[in-house]
Amino acid sequence: MFILMGKANLFIPDSHSLKDKRMVIKSLGEKLKYKYKLSFAETGEHHKWQRAEIGIAAVSREYTYLEVLENMVKYFILDNYPVEILDWDFEIIKK
Repeated sequence: MFILMGKANLFIPDSHSLKDKRMVIKSLGEKLKYKYKLSFAETGEHHKWQRAEIGIAAVSREYTYLEVLENMVKYFILDNYPVEILDWDFEIIKK
Protein backbone atom coordinates (compact mmCIF):
# COMPACT_ATOMS: atom_id res chain seq x y z
CA MET A 1 0.00 0.00 0.00
CA PHE A 2 1.23 3.48 -0.91
CA ILE A 3 0.12 6.82 0.51
CA LEU A 4 0.33 10.18 -1.23
CA MET A 5 0.30 13.00 1.26
CA GLY A 6 1.34 16.58 1.36
CA LYS A 7 0.41 20.21 1.42
CA ALA A 8 0.22 23.13 -0.94
CA ASN A 9 0.35 26.82 -0.17
CA LEU A 10 -1.89 28.84 -2.43
CA PHE A 11 -2.17 32.53 -3.26
CA ILE A 12 -5.65 33.69 -4.29
CA PRO A 13 -5.14 37.12 -5.92
CA ASP A 14 -8.83 37.75 -6.71
CA SER A 15 -9.93 37.18 -3.11
CA HIS A 16 -10.94 40.36 -1.31
CA SER A 17 -12.34 38.80 1.85
CA LEU A 18 -12.34 35.60 3.88
CA LYS A 19 -15.72 34.82 2.29
CA ASP A 20 -14.18 34.96 -1.22
CA LYS A 21 -11.34 32.72 -0.09
CA ARG A 22 -13.64 30.18 1.55
CA MET A 23 -15.79 29.94 -1.59
CA VAL A 24 -12.73 29.08 -3.68
CA ILE A 25 -11.32 26.59 -1.15
CA LYS A 26 -14.68 24.92 -0.53
CA SER A 27 -15.31 24.49 -4.25
CA LEU A 28 -11.77 23.21 -4.79
CA GLY A 29 -12.09 20.66 -1.97
CA GLU A 30 -15.46 19.36 -3.14
CA LYS A 31 -14.34 18.97 -6.75
CA LEU A 32 -11.06 17.24 -5.82
CA LYS A 33 -12.86 14.83 -3.49
CA TYR A 34 -15.47 13.99 -6.11
CA LYS A 35 -13.19 13.80 -9.16
CA TYR A 36 -10.12 12.12 -7.65
CA LYS A 37 -11.50 10.34 -4.53
CA LEU A 38 -8.96 11.82 -2.13
CA SER A 39 -8.96 13.48 1.28
CA PHE A 40 -8.78 17.26 1.42
CA ALA A 41 -8.58 19.82 4.21
CA GLU A 42 -7.70 23.46 4.67
CA THR A 43 -4.83 23.09 7.12
CA GLY A 44 -3.44 26.58 7.60
CA GLU A 45 -3.53 30.31 6.87
CA HIS A 46 -7.14 30.40 8.09
CA HIS A 47 -7.28 34.14 8.78
CA LYS A 48 -5.48 35.42 5.69
CA TRP A 49 -7.88 36.24 2.88
CA GLN A 50 -5.46 35.74 -0.03
CA ARG A 51 -3.50 32.75 1.29
CA ALA A 52 -4.49 29.15 1.94
CA GLU A 53 -2.70 25.99 2.98
CA ILE A 54 -4.38 22.78 1.88
CA GLY A 55 -3.60 19.18 2.79
CA ILE A 56 -4.27 16.31 0.42
CA ALA A 57 -3.97 12.54 0.92
CA ALA A 58 -4.74 9.45 -1.15
CA VAL A 59 -4.12 5.72 -0.86
CA SER A 60 -3.44 3.17 -3.60
CA ARG A 61 -1.87 -0.19 -4.21
CA GLU A 62 0.09 1.31 -7.11
CA TYR A 63 2.94 3.80 -6.71
CA THR A 64 2.67 4.92 -10.33
CA TYR A 65 -1.01 5.80 -9.94
CA LEU A 66 -0.18 8.17 -7.07
CA GLU A 67 2.59 9.85 -9.10
CA VAL A 68 0.11 10.51 -11.90
CA LEU A 69 -2.59 11.57 -9.44
CA GLU A 70 -0.31 14.19 -7.87
CA ASN A 71 0.33 15.79 -11.27
CA MET A 72 -3.34 15.59 -12.26
CA VAL A 73 -4.38 17.34 -9.04
CA LYS A 74 -1.77 20.06 -9.45
CA TYR A 75 -2.77 20.85 -13.01
CA PHE A 76 -6.48 20.60 -12.22
CA ILE A 77 -6.01 23.31 -9.59
CA LEU A 78 -4.00 25.54 -11.91
CA ASP A 79 -6.34 25.08 -14.88
CA ASN A 80 -9.65 25.52 -13.04
CA TYR A 81 -9.10 27.96 -10.18
CA PRO A 82 -7.82 31.54 -9.93
CA VAL A 83 -4.91 30.60 -7.68
CA GLU A 84 -1.14 30.52 -7.79
CA ILE A 85 0.74 27.65 -6.16
CA LEU A 86 3.45 29.10 -3.92
CA ASP A 87 4.67 25.80 -2.48
CA TRP A 88 3.94 22.18 -3.41
CA ASP A 89 5.33 19.64 -0.93
CA PHE A 90 4.15 16.06 -1.52
CA GLU A 91 5.59 12.63 -0.95
CA ILE A 92 4.60 9.04 -1.56
CA ILE A 93 5.37 6.60 1.21
CA LYS A 94 5.08 2.82 1.38
CA LYS A 95 3.28 1.23 4.30
